[in-house]
Amino acid sequence: MTDLEVAALEALTRGAAKAVALARTIFNNKDDKKGQGNQHVFYFETRCGSQYCHFPDTSNTHFGSHALAACEILVNLDLYIEFLCLIWDTKQMPSWTNIEVNISNTLHDNPTLTELAVFILYSQSVTHPYMQHIHGPGTNNINVLELQGYHDKVKTYLKTIINQPQMLLDPIDDELGYHKGAMDSCAWEWPEAINVV
Repeated sequence: MTDLEVAALEALTRGAAKAVALARTIFNNKDDKKGQGNQHVFYFETRCGSQYCHFPDTSNTHFGSHALAACEILVNLDLYIEFLCLIWDTKQMPSWTNIEVNISNTLHDNPTLTELAVFILYSQSVTHPYMQHIHGPGTNNINVLELQGYHDKVKTYLKTIINQPQMLLDPIDDELGYHKGAMDSCAWEWPEAINVV
């Protein structure tokens, strides 16, 4: 794509995808002098335990990073709202930057939160099982042409969830719930995210 096409595409980006990209600029900015990265990590380690990692990096082309960010935000929604209030309270002149205002609005916007939920449902039911299948153990020598049968199964599964979305929305049974929704009938990658949805 040309620079002009990239700029046009970025200008059209809205909703959940834009929200997680903006959230990354606050919570995990590549430039340590910008955003609230260190405070974010300290706050979430304090609240969630020392195993907490950085906010997902949505600035790169890592497959599924926006969905991981959606999981992170919805699973910890109350903490993110609280953290933004903490940002406000700790400034010498209490205020938010435009990005912080936009993120705060996002965290209270039902349509955007719904889009984040859709990111979660798709990533947990389709993306993660798909990536496990094509990049899992024993797949080093598989040629993409050998995956036609699997891709046919993916298309069939997608048609099924389009026609029966309740497969993804039914209450989750701790032991059996994922068998109905996940494409590979295995456990969800991030069950807390599914439970939040």
